[in-house]
Order: sequence, then structure tokens, then C-alpha cells
Amino acid sequence: MHRLCYVSRSLLNGDMGAIEALRTKSVAYNAAHDIRGALYYDHDTFFQVLEGPKEAVKTLFDAIRADGRHEDVTLLVVESVDMALFDPWEMKFVSGISLATHQVPFDYDAVRHSDLRSLQQRTALLRAA
Repeated sequence: MHRLCYVSRSLLNGDMGAIEALRTKSVAYNAAHDIRGALYYDHDTFFQVLEGPKEAVKTLFDAIRADGRHEDVTLLVVESVDMALFDPWEMKFVSGISLATHQVPFDYDAVRHSDLRSLQQRTALLRAA
């Protein structure tokens, strides 16, 4: 099992219809490829955690990097893990609004410059949301 985290700048400008289409497509794709995880979105940032078989996660991330709905895709963590954190979700979606009261910022620059402990804290917040 592999876990991968990345952050990127969204080019969707708050288009929730496009986000819903992305989420729907992701759930179907991930279910077919044994991938799970969570996607955080606010109007200018994506932060995503993907978990699954190494090759499946790598293939998906290659497609994500090429996707024109965002830019400045920054790979933060790739690691082998014994257990999935997001087991019941093919793609959990967390909006910025639902995490607005937390002290941990999820904006692109804050996430991009996070240390491992801060990334783990953000991942835990996604899981709990």
C-alpha cells in the first residue's frame, strides 16, 4: 500500500459543478483501481491524499499532474504504509468551508511549505472531517 500527498493551485474559480463532476469521476475510477483517499478543495487550492497499490497511485498521479484544472502541482509525500487511513472512501471530498474553524491553514503556500508533522496533521483533519 502506498500513500501520496500533493497540493496544487486550482484553476476552477469556485465552479462547484466542475468539482462535483471531478468527484463523481474520481469515485468511479478509484473504485475500479483499488485507490482511496480524500480531496480537499477551497477556491484556489487542492490538497489530496491518495492510497492504494504503488503502480495504480503512480499512474493516477501522472494523470493528475497533466490535468488542466490546476497548476503548480507539488508532490509532498510518497510513502509505503501498512494500513490505509481512508479505507471506506474511494474519494472523500472535504470543502474548505468545513475546515474553516481549524487553526491549520490549507492554502497552497502553507501546505507546500509544511513539514511532515504538519502534513500528518492536515491528513488527520481530512480523515476526521
